[in-house]
Amino acid sequence: MADQRGQPEAGSRGRPAATRTKVWEWDLEQAKSDPYKTEVLQAFQEAAKNAFPVPQTPEWIEISNAVYPELQAAILGDKTSKQALDDAAAKATQTLEDAGKL
Repeated sequence: MADQRGQPEAGSRGRPAATRTKVWEWDLEQAKSDPYKTEVLQAFQEAAKNAFPVPQTPEWIEISNAVYPELQAAILGDKTSKQALDDAAAKATQTLEDAGKL
């Protein structure tokens, strides 16, 4: 991550948005003339409050490929939330067991 002075510049070159308060303020200031961009940045900033990084494990891709379809099944009503989460947990557990992590 760039230092605080370089973060706004990095963000303007299409790099991922930084999380420092001053950078958010700078981005919002730059977007003042564009209501859509302001709205998007504000929504992203709000969502980022509850964001978390993906687990740092090589098995994450395989786990997410198993979990996301289960979440979709619950959203679509094909499964109950409990059944989808139970199935996702079983698949994730199996992946970790196969990798020797459990």
